[in-house]
Amino acid sequence: MFGKAVGRIFFKWLFFSAVSAMSFWGGAGEVLIVDPSLAAPSDHPSSCFSSLSEALLSTSPGDTILLAPGRYDSAVERFPITIDKPVTIRSLNGPGETVFVGPQREEVFLITAPGAELRGITIQHMGTGIAVMADGVRIIENRIELLPSLPWVFTCGVWLVGAHHAQITGNEFIDCGLAIAGPRPSPGDIDKPSLTGIFLVGEDRRWFTTHLIEGNLVNGRPLFYLADSTGVIVPETAGQVIIAGCSDLTISNLKITDASVGVQIVHSRDIRVRDSELAENSLFGLYIAYTSGCQASGVQALRNNHGIDLRASTRSLVSGCTLAGNEQGLFLSHTEDCLVSNCTISENGVGIFSGSSTGDVLFGNSIGGNRHGVLAQEANGLQLVENHIVGNGISGVRLSAGCRDSAIVGNHFEENATNVLLAGTNNIVLWENAIIGAGLTGVYLWDSVGVNVRGNRFSGNALDLDAVGATRGVVLRLNRFVGDGVSVMNEAEGELDARFNWWGTDGIERAAARAEGKVALTPILAEGSRF
Repeated sequence: MFGKAVGRIFFKWLFFSAVSAMSFWGGAGEVLIVDPSLAAPSDHPSSCFSSLSEALLSTSPGDTILLAPGRYDSAVERFPITIDKPVTIRSLNGPGETVFVGPQREEVFLITAPGAELRGITIQHMGTGIAVMADGVRIIENRIELLPSLPWVFTCGVWLVGAHHAQITGNEFIDCGLAIAGPRPSPGDIDKPSLTGIFLVGEDRRWFTTHLIEGNLVNGRPLFYLADSTGVIVPETAGQVIIAGCSDLTISNLKITDASVGVQIVHSRDIRVRDSELAENSLFGLYIAYTSGCQASGVQALRNNHGIDLRASTRSLVSGCTLAGNEQGLFLSHTEDCLVSNCTISENGVGIFSGSSTGDVLFGNSIGGNRHGVLAQEANGLQLVENHIVGNGISGVRLSAGCRDSAIVGNHFEENATNVLLAGTNNIVLWENAIIGAGLTGVYLWDSVGVNVRGNRFSGNALDLDAVGATRGVVLRLNRFVGDGVSVMNEAEGELDARFNWWGTDGIERAAARAEGKVALTPILAEGSRF
């Protein structure tokens, strides 16, 4: 009885506080109160609840939910907590005493109602703190913190996805930050640029430029957001940078860590990022999308999920950058006529990825110690020229299905498990490369059509060249095969044209001993050869 009496007194105090607060804030609609320490429903009034999830089921548009101090975790809440009505949710005592703790890999809050407001709480997450999927949402004066979690990648404090006119003000982000993208893809969006199929990259610039984002801190430093501007100086003290709809800006001398996205540049042109260190961001170190004429030079992208990521961008330059320890070092998707030159790309999962790209050039880079050096899918007109590609664990270069009309010229390949792997490609030239010391195969051709292998030097590979599957139309000319044993193996159905190469012998029989399968041979040193 004594406990119930104390409870009634407490609720009278809560209601008095709520009425006073709503009078101060000018709120409309009903007031509901949530206290995670409440006992059974029969012990408290009908407008009081022990969980926010429960209270949201009883709300109407325009209502206000006041949160009592306490810990809101999986013991009382159902995650993600979905806010699907335009209601206001505020803490009574501020973020220091009102803490939501989400489970691993889950969103803590999913907001799908236009005009909803979330204010004055702490959100501790191990995936996404808040995902906003509606217009006019207000996220105000919260503390949003990433807890230690595995896997760490693709975690984010707040996602704005396919939303306009959000207000993100006065928040504090700890070991995470803010990211902006398009909405979740629909079945008709299969060919549009996307972020791993989860969100569209965002072709509507208003998804990025219409927000009020100010007064936020990321790891104690300002979150710098700029939209529809030109010629503005970006402060070197920023804890995160988001540039949308801007032109002719220089960003330099940043050092940004643990911000989800270090620097995000979207729907902009002629933006220059120089001499900055972007490290340990769970999404991207530097993210550039729907841009033209942008440049990244002297950027160190270290231990991010994606080091430098270009999507749906044209005529951009990445030069003299260091990309190390990332899951994806440099990621090119739906890009056109971009140049990557003189970069050091090492110890990443994939050094450089190119997908659905046209006319990109990789020139003069050092690519080593990655699982894959260069991995390409559906790349058209890709050019790899004079790169040093050494010691990658699975492949030096792998061009996969859909890659066509591409050139691999003047590169040095050495001690990759497979130096060059072409799988499902069409019309590829492989000219004047040094192809040395592969643990498996120098050049592996699988289901590839129209491969011209000319003027290369093969040496010290376990097997210099192997053609398998539906590979056809392969021509080898003026290559130098150094060493003893089998150099060329043809396991495909058609004949492989390997006439006029140097085998270190002037005898057709000795040259034939260096090949297995259907291989046409006329050694350069053979009497009467013409080429």
